[in-house]
Amino acid sequence: MAQGWLAGVAQMDITPPLGVWLTGYGNRPGPASNVLDPLFVRALAVSDGERTAALVSVDLVGLSAAHVKEIRRQVAARTGIPPELLLLNASHTHAGPATMALRSLGECDPEYCALLPRWVATVVELAVRRLAPGRLAYGEAITDIGINRREVREGRIVMGPNPHSAYDRTVAVLRVDGEDGAPRTVWFSHATHGVVMGNQNTGISAEWPGAACATLRQALGGECVPLFAQGCAGDINPRRRGDFEVVRSVGRELAGAVLTAIETAEPIPSTGVAGAREVVDLPQYAPSTAEADAAVAEMKERLAQV
Repeated sequence: MAQGWLAGVAQMDITPPLGVWLTGYGNRPGPASNVLDPLFVRALAVSDGERTAALVSVDLVGLSAAHVKEIRRQVAARTGIPPELLLLNASHTHAGPATMALRSLGECDPEYCALLPRWVATVVELAVRRLAPGRLAYGEAITDIGINRREVREGRIVMGPNPHSAYDRTVAVLRVDGEDGAPRTVWFSHATHGVVMGNQNTGISAEWPGAACATLRQALGGECVPLFAQGCAGDINPRRRGDFEVVRSVGRELAGAVLTAIETAEPIPSTGVAGAREVVDLPQYAPSTAEADAAVAEMKERLAQV
């Protein structure tokens, strides 16, 4: 494996207290009533000796624009890492606390949300402090945990499993070993929503990404800190849905693909750290009056049947 890199990793438990509202679904029967597994923020710092980048993974549905801005400010102040060298990624678990203004999907807890930037910045700072000589390698594997959730019925596109539509089966993996060859961390990415459990669940959980991290930590040794990065999972749901036991099973299935990629990973030469950032403004689609009226009529008809 290629040498010449410095790497450091850190994590912190950010499991919220019971009683907060979970997000990702509407019509929950109530706020969080138990903890199925803990939530974490994790960070991997990588340096070429001159510039340092950080990859952050947080077990949340997402981060608000205000959170991102404040995290970047605090990380830059504490570590000198500029925004273009800081990657913030949320696992998109639908069993975590509300952290964004998503209508009808749970109220944000102000005290919890106020602490998030400090927690993330602290973990990045710890990862930077732990920079030490390491070896990096990159690999890929294939998984089948996901399935496209859009299908055509009677000429309309509706929610439904569609095994014939687009789904990227790739699991991308960055392996980081210490100079002694022991695994220090593995950063892995795949695109599938964290929605094994449905809207009746009131247990806090990192969902299948958390289960995959737990499996990898056990397989690679207690000193290894795995990090998950969610991909572009907009129309991809887990192929299997159910309770927390299914969550664990899907996580183990994905972890198996990660372990395959680890074994076949190719060394990454120490050619330097670089990054770029661009803000893209996307146009909003405004429906016509006729489309809006039709949508209202359809919703009224559904409500009348409840």
